[in-house]
Amino acid sequence: MRLLTPEVTSFIRASLRSVWSLELLLLIRGGGARQWTAEELTRELRASRLLVNGILADFIKSGLVVQAAPERFEYRAASPALAELVDALAGIYAERPTAVIAAIVNAPRSNLESFADAFKFRNKPGGK
Repeated sequence: MRLLTPEVTSFIRASLRSVWSLELLLLIRGGGARQWTAEELTRELRASRLLVNGILADFIKSGLVVQAAPERFEYRAASPALAELVDALAGIYAERPTAVIAAIVNAPRSNLESFADAFKFRNKPGGK
């Protein structure tokens, strides 16, 4: 049974903001050299186009996806080491999906989000 290594955990925290991004990465990776449109990915994931476009932009910046042609995206890790991390993640997710999901959900949030949360109104004990 594969376990989450510190390297894979760091990759998750740096590259995957949500389970949607995990699912998109694994979908596009599973297509091999297939070039996907954002429309196809949106349909396959049953997600919003805005969400898919945002994830694709993040993946392009991270070196996970390339825009192979106008409106065509392909999984292509920028380095063999990055490809190995994605392969390891896919294997772990196949065997232990809840561990991977927990790593995504429990990832530390940005300082800006933490700062913004400090200003949210909270109910005080006693209803005041």
